[in-house]
Amino acid sequence: MYLSLYNNSLNGIIPIEIGNLTILHSCLGYNNLTGPFLPQSSTFLHCKKLYWETTISLVISHPNIDYLPRLLHLNLVGIQLSGKIPSSLFKCKSLEHLELYDNHLEAETVPLEITNLTSLVYFSIPKTNISGEIPSFIGNMTSLEYIDLSYNNLRGEISSNIGNLPFLRDFFVLENKLSGQIPNLQPSLQGYGVADNYLVGEIPYSICNLSSPDSLYLSENRLDGKIPECLGNLTSSLSLVELQNNNFHGEIPKSFAQGCTLQSFRINNNQIEGSLPQSLSNCKELKVLDVGNNYLNDSFPYWLVNLDKLQVLILRSNRFYGRVDNSDVAVSFGRCVSSIFL
Repeated sequence: MYLSLYNNSLNGIIPIEIGNLTILHSCLGYNNLTGPFLPQSSTFLHCKKLYWETTISLVISHPNIDYLPRLLHLNLVGIQLSGKIPSSLFKCKSLEHLELYDNHLEAETVPLEITNLTSLVYFSIPKTNISGEIPSFIGNMTSLEYIDLSYNNLRGEISSNIGNLPFLRDFFVLENKLSGQIPNLQPSLQGYGVADNYLVGEIPYSICNLSSPDSLYLSENRLDGKIPECLGNLTSSLSLVELQNNNFHGEIPKSFAQGCTLQSFRINNNQIEGSLPQSLSNCKELKVLDVGNNYLNDSFPYWLVNLDKLQVLILRSNRFYGRVDNSDVAVSFGRCVSSIFL
């Protein structure tokens, strides 16, 4: 049975009588329900997917949830969940997808028992008050493809063991208190987010080995060195690059790929020199270009007018020169760019 009471105005305690149903897929999110984590019954014995999202207020009070032997997907996002993660959760051997975003868990760090979930592919616990270091044992969970530990209080370095995960596609630890350098990146990565930490050092050369990256969030750190030239070639798949508010120097990569898929390119507030490469005109999907607060020295880039989808253009606080009062160019920019900061 598929039970969906999603997005109503229901309130009160989840009725225990629900246990008379054999549920395979439960979706109770976006209501005002309260009560224990799961009613004690055979209700969820065959359940494979639980989606209990936002505005449910639950307490993890039941000590055993290992009576969910077939559970594959557990989504408890923004439900004001409180208490400790019950150890019996880690007996759900079939679990592939675990998402606990935006709750108030009592966990000092990622529990070691997570390694018992040998089928886990998707592991997302951002904004859950976890602290401590990123444990190295995560690197032994070789089935993982997606990890999100963002918006917590994690400290220390990013474990190099993360590089042992052969199928990892997405890794996000945004807005923590991590330090040290960015470890080597495995070729399988598509999304990589370490913004808003205290990372230092250069972008590792292993970035050049990424096969089909989609997004790169490195902003708001203390990174330095040059932007790897290979980054231009990676724009055949990259849609978003955020390198702003670091200490990068040198020049922007010269060669942006033919068929460039970039939608947002932000390198503002660095120490970038040289010119704005005209190969950026290959990026026909570009919507946001922010190179402000650098040391770029170039004539005004009239050729950007050919980027029909450009909405935000920020060139301020550089060394651009030349006339900008060409009326035809001004009209053309006005059609496609909603915000221009020179």
